Amino acid sequence: MVAIRPLRTRLALIKTLRRESITTSIENLPNFDDTVLVRGQAMGETAYDSNSYIYANQVVSKLSRARKIIDEVRNGHDRETVGKQLIDYLIRDTTGFDAVFQSKNRQIATTKGGVLLSAPDEYWIRTSRAPAIVYILGQLDFVDALPVLEELYSNRERMPVNRLFIFFVMHQLVSNFPESNLRSESVELRNRYYEVAGKLPAAKEVSVAAWDAQLAEYDLRFRVLGREFQHPCAFKLRQYPWTLTEYEDPDGNVDQRITQMYSAMQAFLKSLQ
Repeated sequence: MVAIRPLRTRLALIKTLRRESITTSIENLPNFDDTVLVRGQAMGETAYDSNSYIYANQVVSKLSRARKIIDEVRNGHDRETVGKQLIDYLIRDTTGFDAVFQSKNRQIATTKGGVLLSAPDEYWIRTSRAPAIVYILGQLDFVDALPVLEELYSNRERMPVNRLFIFFVMHQLVSNFPESNLRSESVELRNRYYEVAGKLPAAKEVSVAAWDAQLAEYDLRFRVLGREFQHPCAFKLRQYPWTLTEYEDPDGNVDQRITQMYSAMQAFLKSLQ
């Protein structure tokens, strides 16, 4: 049996990440050395649509830089500083996105033979980094990000992040908000939210390859060759449920059930002010 060897591109990525500070890794979340590598391994057309909920499961959750940032904060890096940096970049990437979207569409419409990128453009940067940051904030239980996420979800302008994804990350943060920090009114309102959102599928903890593992669990070659991934997967992440897609239409609009849940969530969030 032929051994599956590490890809040179992955080994080069690991070498790069070992040199990067956590601040640089946040800035470089859209870089091709990571995003293109993961997108190439993803299955399904929706994996390439950064505004789809599935994108978060197929691409964002597999980014080595995202896993590195999560790992370093878990292992003692300054949470407050990293949280502020993540939120600052999220605000930057979501502000004025519609103009970037329209510009990209005009470029596509007027470029013969299609648009080829030699480096991430503004559209790629925003649609790659913003979903990754929302994902990281959820994985690290940055409850201080709730006001910003609430504002993004409520904003009717075009966003580089899927709204259903934003909502589910907020659901995770609300669920993991320390009860010791809540007034009795807030506890009651959160319980009311749980009653409304009780049918939401739950996230589950899974073991995945660490950011610096030479082989990753999503490597397409394992599936193509029918091999079982048997390398150590000691890095833990919450995997968001695939079935959540039933709560949005093909255009990414959430259905009435999510709207009702969000209304109950807002009452809880308002009580925190």
